[in-house]
Amino acid sequence: MPENNSSIRRKFDILMDMNRFKLIAIIILAVIAGVVGMQTACAFQPALNDATGEFLKGNYSVAIDACTRVQQRGDRGLRAEAMHLQAMCLSKAGEYSRARELLKQALSYATGATQFELYLAIGDTYFNQEMYPQAVSMYDQLINQAGSSDYLAMLYYKAGKAYQKNGEWVKSNYYLDLLNKKFPQSMEARLAAKTSPDGDYFTIQVGSFANKQNAQKLHDDLKAKGYEAYMMPLPADGRTLYRVRVGKFVSRNSAQLIEQQLRSKESLPTKMFP
Repeated sequence: MPENNSSIRRKFDILMDMNRFKLIAIIILAVIAGVVGMQTACAFQPALNDATGEFLKGNYSVAIDACTRVQQRGDRGLRAEAMHLQAMCLSKAGEYSRARELLKQALSYATGATQFELYLAIGDTYFNQEMYPQAVSMYDQLINQAGSSDYLAMLYYKAGKAYQKNGEWVKSNYYLDLLNKKFPQSMEARLAAKTSPDGDYFTIQVGSFANKQNAQKLHDDLKAKGYEAYMMPLPADGRTLYRVRVGKFVSRNSAQLIEQQLRSKESLPTKMFP
């Protein structure tokens, strides 16, 4: 028997009421989720602030512990910040490879400016680890992406210094000249102005040792022969390398003269820095 209009109307009203209840339930759940998310962010932001404070005090292990807690339960944005800060702590300890891997992981949680800053930090780990070809490659990529952003002055300076350390003086001067022309009043331009055209100084490395006693012996032998030798420790991935270097020269030519002498007379392998 066909349904009458009133019966159809009642079923329609029931369906509409059910849909309204579903919509209200969805809205309520969304609000609850949002509140929980805000509470989570609010709960872990103080922990991240504390970690930052410990980092500034030089308490890197304490800062790393706090960052780890945030990474485990914080929202995506806080996780990226915590991983970035933990990577900075690792870099301070000379653990550049671990720092770099952590920064790469953080990229999956970051967007926009935060992601750009993570790539910049990756470039810095290469620079601090004296992996200058990788550093200049990263800085060049970021310069191409930066456009007219506020990061350009910093990037010009970093690229100029990295190319300088890599011995690529033309490219180094190119970026440092751009820095002076486009951002003459910047802090980076003031830092660059303190650097001589050939770099801070030239020095010649004649050895790098995991064993400090071996480094000390070479250092003492060179000093006894009249060379201005010195030792420079380099923390790297949980250990320390002891580099033996000779001289701090104003010009490249004067450094090259001593380098030739170290090779021919002392039969030592040499590498000039920057």
